[in-house]
Amino acid sequence: RTGLIAGTRCPPAEVEQRRFEVYPSSYLAWARAAGRPVAPQQASPRCPEGAPIPGKDQPQGPRITYPTDGAVLLLDPQLSARQEILVRAEVPGATEAYLHINHEKIPLQGPPFRHRWMLQSGFFTLRVEAGGTSSEPVHLRVEGN
Repeated sequence: RTGLIAGTRCPPAEVEQRRFEVYPSSYLAWARAAGRPVAPQQASPRCPEGAPIPGKDQPQGPRITYPTDGAVLLLDPQLSARQEILVRAEVPGATEAYLHINHEKIPLQGPPFRHRWMLQSGFFTLRVEAGGTSSEPVHLRVEGN
């Protein structure tokens, strides 16, 4: 409703799925001036990241908050060598965790738990692990070359 980023705990009625082009920061001003669909950089104050949905319990274990399960990401052929996303995770009560991307194990420090991941074509399974507990897997596909 606000045109800003919906937190992962926003009620579905408050969320509209949209596709955005992702540019390196050096191209953002150009993209905006050219009217390109650039993703908002700010969370909505109506339902920020991690805000509970009324009537629902807050999850107790680790979880990946971005990307979402089933996501399909598209590589721009002109930017594919530099295209990346910011993988985000919540790990309550932890100061370190591990991000698993397929069979690669990446140490994370936090909070906040973030990892800049350079995109490449293929199918991927992501999960986050901390204190012997693992998140639900997030499956995604990256298309393009």
